[in-house]
Amino acid sequence: MTHLLAGFEGPGPFEFVGPLFALAATVGFSVLVIIVVGKLLKRQPGTAGARSPGLRVLEERYARGEISRDDFLDRRAVLAGERPTA
Repeated sequence: MTHLLAGFEGPGPFEFVGPLFALAATVGFSVLVIIVVGKLLKRQPGTAGARSPGLRVLEERYARGEISRDDFLDRRAVLAGERPTA
């Protein structure tokens, strides 16, 4: 049995590399999951950054007085996929 361990002097000076690599991989994966979940939550409709270019133009036209309030509300409803008011 001693011939199997001949020349083996222990784990050596780099025995900490394995656990450090495992820790780094765990932390890296956790950070990646947090980033992906954060980006998915930001993409939810209804947030301030989710306005369509058409809605932005419509708001600008209303602000300049080019269209009436009723026209604005009807067109905004159409852009949102709703039925305009009668």
